[in-house]
Amino acid sequence: MIVVRVLMSWFVQNPNQNRLTRFIHETTEPILKPLRRALPRLGMLDLSPIIAILLIEVARNLINSIL
Repeated sequence: MIVVRVLMSWFVQNPNQNRLTRFIHETTEPILKPLRRALPRLGMLDLSPIIAILLIEVARNLINSIL
């Protein structure tokens, strides 16, 4: 969903345009918003999706190793 949101950000100007884009935005925002506040902004580049995907992968690997 995060990758889809990143791709949509290149093409969709208004995330509230339809139900699907609104759903994706509302689903991913709780993950990305805290990261945006914690990470420094690099001009127009938003690193929060990359960090979120990395953190999700780390959590997934930890859970898999525990189980």
